[in-house]
Amino acid sequence: MFEAHMSRFERLDACVLNAGITEQGRLLDDSRSPEWRRTMDVDLAAVLEGIKLAAQAMRRSSPSSSREPAPGFAHQRRVIMCVSSAAGVFPVPVAPVYAASKAGVVAATKSLGPVLIEENVRICCLCPEYVDTAFTRGSRDVLEKLLAETRGRMLSVEEIATAGMHLVCGADRDVRPGACLLVRGDGEWSFALGRVLRSVDRERLGSEAWRLQREARPAQGEKNALLPKHADSALASWARESLSRPSFQRVVVHLLSTKFDQATRLVSQPVPALPLPPGQVLLRVAYAGVNASDINYSAGRYHSSLEVAQAALPYPAGFEAVSVVAAAAADVPSLAPGDAVASMEYGSFSELLVLPHRALFK
Repeated sequence: MFEAHMSRFERLDACVLNAGITEQGRLLDDSRSPEWRRTMDVDLAAVLEGIKLAAQAMRRSSPSSSREPAPGFAHQRRVIMCVSSAAGVFPVPVAPVYAASKAGVVAATKSLGPVLIEENVRICCLCPEYVDTAFTRGSRDVLEKLLAETRGRMLSVEEIATAGMHLVCGADRDVRPGACLLVRGDGEWSFALGRVLRSVDRERLGSEAWRLQREARPAQGEKNALLPKHADSALASWARESLSRPSFQRVVVHLLSTKFDQATRLVSQPVPALPLPPGQVLLRVAYAGVNASDINYSAGRYHSSLEVAQAALPYPAGFEAVSVVAAAAADVPSLAPGDAVASMEYGSFSELLVLPHRALFK
């Protein structure tokens, strides 16, 4: 199908992956029937295969094609939207395999977000609750259960289309690479682990999404149009101020001990020079996470042996940090000064960090 599309149109601007069937078989049955695997094959494996094929086709798409841009998608030329389900966010005891497959789609979307955006491909995921379609109305028993559970209120196809256009058009700053939009039965939208969009926001953003779809026409050949452009200028100034200093401080372990105050000391190191090596990001740490395991690490218990830990002294302490980007290598267009990120890497008890961009959570 993808080959036929590319042969005719030479480019792929957007792809919606909507493969899905209901729970097949019973996972905990005594029988050895693998019927439940069909749910995983269609609802998860087929979607992953679709992501791969769509990304390959988009990689082959030529931005300089003489064809007219697809209406509304020129400013974000390549978008993959996976249709998951609220079952991928909440537990569903009556359909554990279905829930597992939909959760897999959500996890894949979040994981591939920072990877695909580097190829100017934005992946996102739509997670609706029950939708009033022929699919749900095909079984009277299922329909009666759904109506009882939702008190007679199911989402309309039009509501899902509006939410989908919001994701595809990226009309809101929360529609970032890997964004997963949950659409509740009461009409409320929220991003998984993100802020809730109240009804007034939905109406405004829904209209904005359709407006962008009709009107957006950036210049031909514009690059990196999908990349986040919402870095906070005040945070950027705060982070970059550290670059003017000759040195910064960090906590290092110089003595193996569970007594952290005795095992560690504060040292000064030169501020990393710019430009940064490929793939690296310079961060100014705003908050560091304190863990019980910090004393295990200072005692050398996370090394393969005490001898290895002793040989590594002094080594940086700390595991977790929330930081602000001060600078990024030229090949990391998805991050800009002022962006807030989280990390779980050794050495987080420090004023500055240099980490691979793939180790950062935005």
